[in-house]
Amino acid sequence: MKLGILADIHEAVELLRRALGRFERERVDRVVLLGDVFETGPRIDRTIELLVDAGVVGVYGNHDYGLCVDPDEYIRERFSGDVLSYMGDLLPRLEVEGCLFAHREPWLDCSKVEQIWHVDEEQLSPETIARSFAATPHRSIFVGHFHQWRAFGPRGPLDWDGSTLLALPDNGPSLVVVHAVCDGYAATFDTGRRLLVPLDLYQGLSRPRDRPIPPILTG
Repeated sequence: MKLGILADIHEAVELLRRALGRFERERVDRVVLLGDVFETGPRIDRTIELLVDAGVVGVYGNHDYGLCVDPDEYIRERFSGDVLSYMGDLLPRLEVEGCLFAHREPWLDCSKVEQIWHVDEEQLSPETIARSFAATPHRSIFVGHFHQWRAFGPRGPLDWDGSTLLALPDNGPSLVVVHAVCDGYAATFDTGRRLLVPLDLYQGLSRPRDRPIPPILTG
């Protein structure tokens, strides 16, 4: 199965539209969301409309928590039924084709607000990666949240920075951090070949100066 992967949209409607267009051209079978749809609210209805139309399934992020887990009266009055319905269907973690998708590291319980907002002194430290592999039997783990491309195996970081295709090793589990849609990135993943392809949503366009420009595959 070929999956499209979206992380950290933060209501970036035009970039989301580009990502979904790329997925359509790549003929993905399914699109999976790694959370953080919400930013401040003005574009949330249009964002959700695009996700619903594309049949996107997935998990919620720390910025989405109030919309997804027991929304209070203020939330229910402020946001539309369509937004609350879609966000209410997002999960703390999701398995698709033997792959685990979560917003944060899988040792965290993202159904609890204090854990989904957990902050480490050192992000993606060897200890947190080891705890992630110990927390799940899945060979392919995908997270968002960190707004960067990273990949790890049981022995440590893989030599990969998002500038090339990534073939996940067969000799053990892998954890991949998918870069943010709001920064101009998305990915596809072939579950049979275990091949991840980073996508540059600004390909052929000028990238805003206030956005970082990490190495990225442009083909």
